[in-house]
Amino acid sequence: MITITGLTDVQRDIADRLWAMDTRADIEQYIHSLPRSLRREAWVVMTMIIAAELDSYMEVTDATEDLIRDIGG
Repeated sequence: MITITGLTDVQRDIADRLWAMDTRADIEQYIHSLPRSLRREAWVVMTMIIAAELDSYMEVTDATEDLIRDIGG
């Protein structure tokens, strides 16, 4: 599991829920189920998770770039 410091309690809850999801469809369904006021927050948290995960790798492979493109739409 990754660690992102400085998250609020709400952001931490969103991050934990996103981290537990297996597919892009699950993520999109969850984010769209949130109140409008939290949707952008969830997208930001998801982007932070992706960035933290990328930082943990020494080398970004083609598969990782494909995953980023897939998640980003």
